[in-house]
Amino acid sequence: MKPSFFIYVVLCLLSALVLSVVTVHIVDKFVSTVSVFYIDGNEDIDRINEDRDEDVYIAVEMIDEDFNEDNSDAILFYSRNWIVIALLILYFILAVFIASRTFFKRKLDIPLRELEDAAQKISEKNLDFEIEYSGNDEMGKLCASFETMRRQLVQTNIEMWNMIDEQKRVQHVLAHDIRTPLTVTKGYTDILLDYVPKGKISEEKILFTIECINRNIVRLENFVNMMSDMQKLDQLKINKEVTDVRAMFETMKDNAQIICKDKELIFNFTTDSNMAYTDSSVIEQIISNLISNASRYAKAKVYLTCNYFSGQFIITVSDDGRGFSEEALKYALEPYYTEESKNQGVHYGLGLSICKTLCKKLDGEISCRNNGGAEVTVKI
Repeated sequence: MKPSFFIYVVLCLLSALVLSVVTVHIVDKFVSTVSVFYIDGNEDIDRINEDRDEDVYIAVEMIDEDFNEDNSDAILFYSRNWIVIALLILYFILAVFIASRTFFKRKLDIPLRELEDAAQKISEKNLDFEIEYSGNDEMGKLCASFETMRRQLVQTNIEMWNMIDEQKRVQHVLAHDIRTPLTVTKGYTDILLDYVPKGKISEEKILFTIECINRNIVRLENFVNMMSDMQKLDQLKINKEVTDVRAMFETMKDNAQIICKDKELIFNFTTDSNMAYTDSSVIEQIISNLISNASRYAKAKVYLTCNYFSGQFIITVSDDGRGFSEEALKYALEPYYTEESKNQGVHYGLGLSICKTLCKKLDGEISCRNNGGAEVTVKI
């Protein structure tokens, strides 16, 4: 910008210099014209030529008596030197002013207005704009830096909102998945309260029920500890271990029966191996979520089919409800998607999304389709 300002000033000063030369020439022409008009004879002309560089009053002595101090020509004649000086000063002042004004208009005004508008929008928390000034000077670089800052703010805001959404998701996951073991625990507790006082339950069944309650309490405790240490669902740690497949399937069945409550559970399982190396708690969590969804939408029946062949779990949960809508088939696995209106209850649309994330953690996949009612298949 310094060379630009220097060029503007030099050009304007040269213009002022040209005007000054022209003005001096015009004034000299005027003096010559007035002198010739008013003087008497050749002797006076010679004296004027001799006294051209002397004081004006000496030259005026030679002017005819018609040239008096009230005459406009006389006023101009007497004050011509002051007028020339004033004009020269004015020219150079105007030159500096015009140079500064032009420089400001062309080099500073547009980028400053861009930056001012940008600062105002940012103060209003509006980042949906772009700074379009693209000069190659310092102001252009400043605008480019400001635009870079704006983009970084946008990215920071996006990351912040994503983090907030993820934290909300984790909190909703916590609330969502705590509900299942609580429901199972409550169901087993109700069984004990109903049958123990009446003596209608065997000691073996009591011990089995207490064991199920304890297992769900431990599961709940582990889940709470895990979620309290986790900022993102993707941070979930998978703890694989050798698992009894039949025992895991039986546990799924028992939990599903408690979750279904007044719905009929139809359960089937097959396996070609009694042992598997996996994280059974995560699989149980997935199935519990699916059973919870199926139970909510089923008319009367919920189907749970568990298969384990050649090291792969294929688990299908379906119901006899209305099934998925076309929109739900596209977006059911996305976070927060739900077909329910807000006044139907607090369902954040996280169940299937959670299952999708957990399946990925186990290198598995999940799919949805309609088969009479809604059907969800998990392959791990």
